[in-house]
Parts: sequence; structure tokens; C-alpha cells
Amino acid sequence: MAEVDQDTASDLANDLSDSGPFIAFALIDDLLYVLKDRYPDIQDFDTPVEKALLTLVLAYQMVEGTNLFCTDLTDHKSLSTV
Repeated sequence: MAEVDQDTASDLANDLSDSGPFIAFALIDDLLYVLKDRYPDIQDFDTPVEKALLTLVLAYQMVEGTNLFCTDLTDHKSLSTV
């Protein structure tokens, strides 16, 4: 698992408050399965490192913008996440 630092949550909060609007994508099933076993409840993210991990996961699911269509993701296009 990638190491995350405690400033990640602060960075995400700043990113989300400075710009927007955002589109939030649902977590993929594989990731939910792994997280669910270790963190069955949101309250289980209770240490600074675990909170930073959750923030990192959530930031990866956020894209700035208001409109996104399936045609925006054709031909190996990618989106920049928060």
C-alpha cells in the first residue's frame, strides 16, 4: 500500500474549496472489497495515517467539472483527478 502523509487531508480540503464544481465517481468494487474487510465503518479510519489514506482514495474519485459524457472517455483518454 502506498504511503500517505498527514497533509493529504488538508490538501484535499483546500482543493475542493478553491475550485469546482466536481464530479464524484463511485469506488470500484475491487477497492471497496479490500477496504471493507479492514475498515467496515467510516469511523474505523481513526488514525492520522488512515484518515490520509481515506482522503487519498476519495481524491482519486473526484474530477473537476460539471459535465462528463461517456464519449469523453474514448480512445484511451484520461481525466485528471483532484
